[in-house]
Amino acid sequence: MAGGRLHTDNPELPVYTEGRLHATVLGGIKLTGLDRLRVTLKLTIQGKPGKAYRHNLDLYNGIQCGQLAERASEALDMTESELA
Repeated sequence: MAGGRLHTDNPELPVYTEGRLHATVLGGIKLTGLDRLRVTLKLTIQGKPGKAYRHNLDLYNGIQCGQLAERASEALDMTESELA
């Protein structure tokens, strides 16, 4: 497997792609206050433009990240392991 790719052409809308999954950081990443990494993610699946999952979370919080994988997998019809 080749791994994922981070697209930073637009700093206000970085996109990470891995396989069919596209994770977009809405609003970019603020470089101030990096003791918290609060972001709004939009997760989509290639080939399913109508299916999207948006979630606000702190990426340093393991519990929130686990909940994201659980809830997004249900919304996007993927397994949790595929999404993680």
